[in-house]
Amino acid sequence: MIRFELPTVPPSANDERRTHWRTRHARTRDWKAVAVALIRSLHLERDPERPCVVTLTFECRGDPDNRAKHMLDSLVLAGLLHDDKWPWVYELRLRGRRITRGEVTTCEIADCDQEGRTI
Repeated sequence: MIRFELPTVPPSANDERRTHWRTRHARTRDWKAVAVALIRSLHLERDPERPCVVTLTFECRGDPDNRAKHMLDSLVLAGLLHDDKWPWVYELRLRGRRITRGEVTTCEIADCDQEGRTI
Protein backbone atom coordinates (compact mmCIF):
# COMPACT_ATOMS: atom_id res chain seq x y z
CA MET A 1 0.00 0.00 0.00
CA ILE A 2 1.14 3.53 -0.80
CA ARG A 3 0.27 6.32 1.63
CA PHE A 4 1.28 9.96 1.38
CA GLU A 5 0.14 13.45 2.35
CA LEU A 6 0.05 16.67 0.40
CA PRO A 7 0.12 19.99 2.28
CA THR A 8 -2.76 21.29 0.19
CA VAL A 9 -6.25 20.33 -0.94
CA PRO A 10 -7.70 20.51 -4.45
CA PRO A 11 -10.01 23.37 -5.35
CA SER A 12 -13.65 22.65 -4.63
CA ALA A 13 -15.88 22.13 -7.65
CA ASN A 14 -18.60 24.13 -5.85
CA ASP A 15 -16.33 27.14 -5.42
CA GLU A 16 -14.95 26.82 -8.92
CA ARG A 17 -18.32 26.86 -10.69
CA ARG A 18 -18.87 30.44 -9.54
CA THR A 19 -15.80 31.72 -11.37
CA HIS A 20 -15.15 32.44 -15.02
CA TRP A 21 -14.12 29.31 -16.94
CA ARG A 22 -10.71 30.72 -17.85
CA THR A 23 -9.88 31.53 -14.21
CA ARG A 24 -11.24 28.15 -13.10
CA HIS A 25 -9.13 26.31 -15.69
CA ALA A 26 -5.97 28.18 -14.70
CA ARG A 27 -6.52 27.48 -10.99
CA THR A 28 -7.12 23.77 -11.46
CA ARG A 29 -4.24 23.44 -13.96
CA ASP A 30 -1.86 25.16 -11.53
CA TRP A 31 -3.07 23.05 -8.57
CA LYS A 32 -2.63 19.82 -10.53
CA ALA A 33 0.88 20.84 -11.62
CA VAL A 34 1.90 21.44 -8.00
CA ALA A 35 0.26 18.20 -6.82
CA VAL A 36 1.93 16.14 -9.58
CA ALA A 37 5.34 17.66 -8.77
CA LEU A 38 4.89 16.88 -5.06
CA ILE A 39 3.77 13.30 -5.78
CA ARG A 40 6.65 12.68 -8.19
CA SER A 41 9.15 14.07 -5.67
CA LEU A 42 8.16 11.24 -3.30
CA HIS A 43 9.49 8.66 -5.81
CA LEU A 44 6.55 6.31 -5.22
CA GLU A 45 6.32 3.24 -7.38
CA ARG A 46 3.39 1.03 -8.24
CA ASP A 47 2.15 -0.73 -11.35
CA PRO A 48 -0.52 1.65 -12.69
CA GLU A 49 -2.18 -1.23 -14.56
CA ARG A 50 -3.16 -3.01 -11.32
CA PRO A 51 -6.66 -2.40 -9.96
CA CYS A 52 -6.69 -0.58 -6.65
CA VAL A 53 -8.73 0.92 -3.85
CA VAL A 54 -8.10 4.65 -3.45
CA THR A 55 -8.86 6.39 -0.15
CA LEU A 56 -8.74 10.18 -0.14
CA THR A 57 -9.01 12.13 3.11
CA PHE A 58 -9.36 15.89 2.94
CA GLU A 59 -8.73 18.04 6.01
CA CYS A 60 -10.61 21.14 4.95
CA ARG A 61 -13.96 22.83 4.87
CA GLY A 62 -16.49 21.67 2.31
CA ASP A 63 -17.52 18.40 0.76
CA PRO A 64 -14.85 15.77 -0.01
CA ASP A 65 -16.63 14.71 -3.19
CA ASN A 66 -16.14 18.16 -4.68
CA ARG A 67 -12.36 17.78 -4.40
CA ALA A 68 -11.86 14.17 -5.47
CA LYS A 69 -11.83 14.68 -9.26
CA HIS A 70 -8.78 16.95 -9.28
CA MET A 71 -6.88 14.61 -6.95
CA LEU A 72 -7.65 11.56 -9.09
CA ASP A 73 -6.55 13.44 -12.19
CA SER A 74 -3.27 14.28 -10.43
CA LEU A 75 -2.69 10.61 -9.55
CA VAL A 76 -3.11 9.71 -13.21
CA LEU A 77 -0.78 12.50 -14.37
CA ALA A 78 1.83 11.43 -11.78
CA GLY A 79 1.75 7.88 -13.16
CA LEU A 80 0.34 6.11 -10.09
CA LEU A 81 -2.93 5.22 -11.84
CA HIS A 82 -3.51 4.24 -15.46
CA ASP A 83 -6.92 5.90 -15.39
CA ASP A 84 -9.37 7.09 -12.75
CA LYS A 85 -12.22 4.79 -13.75
CA TRP A 86 -13.08 1.12 -13.39
CA PRO A 87 -11.31 -1.36 -13.66
CA TRP A 88 -8.21 0.55 -12.52
CA VAL A 89 -9.97 2.19 -9.58
CA TYR A 90 -12.05 -0.63 -8.17
CA GLU A 91 -13.26 1.42 -5.22
CA LEU A 92 -12.99 5.08 -4.23
CA ARG A 93 -13.34 6.04 -0.57
CA LEU A 94 -13.75 9.68 0.40
CA ARG A 95 -13.34 11.10 3.87
CA GLY A 96 -13.55 14.54 5.31
CA ARG A 97 -11.81 15.54 8.51
CA ARG A 98 -11.82 18.62 10.68
CA ILE A 99 -8.89 20.95 10.05
CA THR A 100 -6.34 20.42 12.83
CA ARG A 101 -3.03 21.26 11.13
CA GLY A 102 -3.92 23.25 8.04
CA GLU A 103 -5.41 21.95 4.83
CA VAL A 104 -4.01 18.49 4.07
CA THR A 105 -4.84 15.74 1.57
CA THR A 106 -4.01 12.17 2.56
CA CYS A 107 -4.00 9.54 -0.18
CA GLU A 108 -3.85 5.77 0.23
CA ILE A 109 -3.62 3.43 -2.74
CA ALA A 110 -3.99 -0.28 -2.02
CA ASP A 111 -3.63 -2.83 -4.82
CA CYS A 112 -6.50 -5.28 -5.07
CA ASP A 113 -7.57 -8.29 -7.08
CA GLN A 114 -10.44 -8.37 -9.60
CA GLU A 115 -12.96 -8.92 -6.78
CA GLY A 116 -11.78 -5.89 -4.82
CA ARG A 117 -9.88 -7.77 -2.10
CA THR A 118 -6.76 -5.83 -1.17
CA ILE A 119 -3.47 -7.59 -1.73
